[in-house]
Amino acid sequence: MLLEFVVTAAVVIGEHEDRRLLAAVPLQRLLWRPLTLLAVVGSAIRWVGGERQQWGRVRRRNSVVVPAAAVPLPEAVLPVGDCDSHFAGH
Repeated sequence: MLLEFVVTAAVVIGEHEDRRLLAAVPLQRLLWRPLTLLAVVGSAIRWVGGERQQWGRVRRRNSVVVPAAAVPLPEAVLPVGDCDSHFAGH
């Protein structure tokens, strides 16, 4: 872990990056990598076992209330055929 920190510090200093990034090195080593490993191993086990990925189905409940004032009304739009007559006087 010390070697990883030294290499990361050399890169951060060499690239003139913010040195506060070095605080994330232990966090990445102790949390992020084990979580990534867990996800990859779990996926590989399901793949070897022939299990297909099932996405959780979301039940729609039609429960969102949108107030009338929040819905913008469309602006008046000229019909397509009237474009020439609208700009004829300009």
